[in-house]
Amino acid sequence: MCRVTADDTALVRCGRRPDGQWYAGRGVGRGAWVCPTCSPALTSRHLMRALRHEVGNEEMDTVRRLFERVTDVKQ
Repeated sequence: MCRVTADDTALVRCGRRPDGQWYAGRGVGRGAWVCPTCSPALTSRHLMRALRHEVGNEEMDTVRRLFERVTDVKQ
């Protein structure tokens, strides 16, 4: 997205576990590091590119809810 370079404590990581569950924070496998200020503008295309996997609308809703929870805690 904004391609900011920052310490990982300033960014939020999201990804999908092998069982298909989405997570925000540290995890295994491919993930995407996103600047908290850019997370509202995150699109499925951004995630598809980072994760190399198809991301549907329902999954994007799940990811957005995860980001909202994580960024609320960080503030």
